[in-house]
Amino acid sequence: MYFTRSSEIVLLPVENIVPNLRQPRKFFDRQELESLSQSILENGLLQPITVRPLKNNDFEIVAGERRFRACVIAGINRIPSVIIESSAERAAILSLSDKIQRQNLNFFEEAQAIDSLIKTYSYTVEYVSSLLGKPPSSISDLLRLLSLPQKIRDTIIQNNLTQHHAQALLRLSDEKEIKCVLEKIVLNNLSATQTEDLIDKLFNEKNGKSVRKTRMFFKDLKIFVNTLDHAVLTMNQSGIQAQKEHFENDSFIRYTVTIPKTIHKI
Repeated sequence: MYFTRSSEIVLLPVENIVPNLRQPRKFFDRQELESLSQSILENGLLQPITVRPLKNNDFEIVAGERRFRACVIAGINRIPSVIIESSAERAAILSLSDKIQRQNLNFFEEAQAIDSLIKTYSYTVEYVSSLLGKPPSSISDLLRLLSLPQKIRDTIIQNNLTQHHAQALLRLSDEKEIKCVLEKIVLNNLSATQTEDLIDKLFNEKNGKSVRKTRMFFKDLKIFVNTLDHAVLTMNQSGIQAQKEHFENDSFIRYTVTIPKTIHKI
């Protein structure tokens, strides 16, 4: 058994409660915490936090760190808590599951928490999927977001862009290009669909340039070969019986000109 739960609510001293090092949520909005602390002062803590016992009479937060921080800001010395017996592994799963259900994580934090579970406990995507009740494809999509540079991720969150915006940016491989597109998204307040259209347009422009360059290259080759043909013809008209051999395949062009040392007078 991973854990046992007690329905009893106890008041734990704030100094004996420690944050969860595997806490999936990395950012806590100060203004939001202060607003919650004011609500707790006026109405009390409507839902206790969940903790698990550690050594030395300390308790690690499993669920409710945001509520705990707000209580600390409010100056509350004893926190209403529910104590569960749980392994560190199960506590990490419960903490992540709780925050997903409450929608307290942004998609990058969720991806980082899932990635940590996989790496720490050698879970498969399929197993995490069964634990969290999410399709494996959704888990894989989240994990792919972590390939975006940290600065790009920060900008996406700071500007309240969606997971669909982030997934669209994954189509771009160059960080400089991602940054450029992201600036356009923010400046023009582009939706996820408009972002997809912008990236499609970039790809079309790239492909168009590539085709034009290829066409120009082959055109230049043709001019070069024609120039050699004209040079051989000019030599023959001048009494130099030059001979040419022209071979061409998909990989190269071989053009050989043989010029005799003896010149026949016309």
